[in-house]
Amino acid sequence: MKGKLGMSKWSTKINVRTVSSDPLVKLINIIVGIIEFLCGIRRTGTLSEEQDFLVVNTNTKTLWFFLKSEDLTKIAIRKISAVKVSTQKNWIIFRSTVITVYVAGVTDKVAYEVKTPYAEIKQKAEEWLK
Repeated sequence: MKGKLGMSKWSTKINVRTVSSDPLVKLINIIVGIIEFLCGIRRTGTLSEEQDFLVVNTNTKTLWFFLKSEDLTKIAIRKISAVKVSTQKNWIIFRSTVITVYVAGVTDKVAYEVKTPYAEIKQKAEEWLK
């Protein structure tokens, strides 16, 4: 998927709530999402690749349109020491593709559920480690 204005080489949507393939957690995420939507709260996020960086951008809007918070994490690709890509399946219909990026000097865990097929995110992870 191409990014806006050609700035990013690749991007995908990410889940900004709890990451899990557990049906109970997915159900809770859906319920929380519905309640937040009815209250006018929208949470969105993207993971994108720029020239030499990975960019994780998340934001929260209130009353559906007004920006409440925005968080941008920019990771130098050359600083990535490891990438874990996994697909977790529970029952037949609950599946999560999760990417975890380990970065030198960063103590926060960078792990997100991506809305991309496993093969595509695996290929991207291999490119970032070259």
